[in-house]
Amino acid sequence: MLLGDGVEVDMDNTRFVNNGAGIVAGSLDEQFLQILKTATATERFKFANELSGIVGESDNQKRQELIKKSSLGQKLSTVANVATVGSWLGEVIEGVSSMDLNTVMQTIMGG
Repeated sequence: MLLGDGVEVDMDNTRFVNNGAGIVAGSLDEQFLQILKTATATERFKFANELSGIVGESDNQKRQELIKKSSLGQKLSTVANVATVGSWLGEVIEGVSSMDLNTVMQTIMGG
């Protein structure tokens, strides 16, 4: 299916979510990145600072609390619930996700 401006999605494995700011489509990774790309410069700076603190926390329980309380976690929870956001971000940080931390950080910084 063609969504417009050359954006094509595979309807078999694509989920569409109306997050109140528009419709996001794609895998969970793609949806989270789309949400991060829509952030303002001020939000991006705050997200980068929060992510640095989250990455620095080695205790998984404390990390999940930081994610839950962060504006980054709140922004991503427009796509999925907080538990899913925490799991996804935890897997990215631990390097066991299909998405790597560098890609997430570059997206936050506008890359």
